[in-house]
Amino acid sequence: MEAATSYAVRKSVKADDVSHRAASYLFLIAIFCKQFYIVGSGNIQPADIIFGVSFLLTILKSGVFFKISKIDFPFILFSMCAIVINSIYAAICNDLTFFRTCLFFLFNVMVVLTFRQLGTSRQFLSQIVWVLRAALVLQLLLYLLSVGRWYDGYRYMGTFNDPNQYGFYVLIAYLIIQLISHRISMRVTIFDDLLALVLLITSSSTGMVISYLVFVALKYIVAPIKQASIKGAIKSISIIGLIIALALPISVISDSYGAIGGSLSSVGNRITAKVAKMNNLSLEGDYSNSIILDRNLDKIGLYPEYLVFGAGDGKYDRFVGSRNNSEVHSTWFGSLFCYGVIPFAFLIAWIAVNLKRAKGDVQLFAYLTIILEAFTLANQRQPLFWLAFMIASLELTDDPCGAIDGSE
Repeated sequence: MEAATSYAVRKSVKADDVSHRAASYLFLIAIFCKQFYIVGSGNIQPADIIFGVSFLLTILKSGVFFKISKIDFPFILFSMCAIVINSIYAAICNDLTFFRTCLFFLFNVMVVLTFRQLGTSRQFLSQIVWVLRAALVLQLLLYLLSVGRWYDGYRYMGTFNDPNQYGFYVLIAYLIIQLISHRISMRVTIFDDLLALVLLITSSSTGMVISYLVFVALKYIVAPIKQASIKGAIKSISIIGLIIALALPISVISDSYGAIGGSLSSVGNRITAKVAKMNNLSLEGDYSNSIILDRNLDKIGLYPEYLVFGAGDGKYDRFVGSRNNSEVHSTWFGSLFCYGVIPFAFLIAWIAVNLKRAKGDVQLFAYLTIILEAFTLANQRQPLFWLAFMIASLELTDDPCGAIDGSE
């Protein structure tokens, strides 16, 4: 009888192990495939389906014992509020597109819960780093082979539908590599810095390039000064010099066919224009000259009451007087406008609890960079954006199947 019971237990453990490994591999594949936009933006992509299967396998492994971390309750509450608000506006406006936004939040909750379960393994986190590096190398190869997509003939967007989507994936992948490497004491090389820089330049995505430069400046200049380390300062200056020394020849060589070299001048012009926009907070005049109009922030000024109870995410043509019928292009301002102060407070609470466990300058600088970048782009539908905030609060173990040993 005892032998039969022992066999049943071993069989159950083995089945759980298989489910966990399958869920982990699928999650890694999904992260890699997130760069492939096969259909139009806002639709279900192949990576989304793979993320979903990974979640189901994670549920299958845990069964009735599946636990939700207390840390993630604020994020779930925010998502539930967002779903309720969008559902109400779907009924009021008789517009089913609001339900598509509901699906995004259900998807993000699913990915967050899955990562909380799988991300306890150091081995799994190291695999994420290599998967993201492989994805960035692939984008570089596609660029060099001239088989990727272009926007307006001068902004490269790889396998994405938009250069800002491409730029965001490169930036968040680079920052996640930094965050995980710092968390599990994994080596970060200058190759990561250079690869991200070259790809971001090809996108001509102003916000992403500026965010990258902010992080590099904080990591290689501010950190050594803060630590009063002469040796660290010399090393940092050498690294920055090496990045420039490697980037400039690539630019000059590429300039002959208008590739990276052309993109460099484009990025410079776009950064200059963006700085000029930031000095113009007018609601009047040319749409392209005001940062308020450029990010569609005029809706907040015209309809401040929605900051209290939320406007929902959809049917933006109902905001008469706004200069553009598109969403607010800012994660923070957009979330506050669409869902109101109480759900937004849940979201900020979730981020704060996660970031409270951040340690070291690299993590703090990476998170500061992500937060600043999110003012310039709407990242609510991007799972990697939310996963980045979770890295600092993951309870780690050396067990590849994620059994927490309580050491952290």
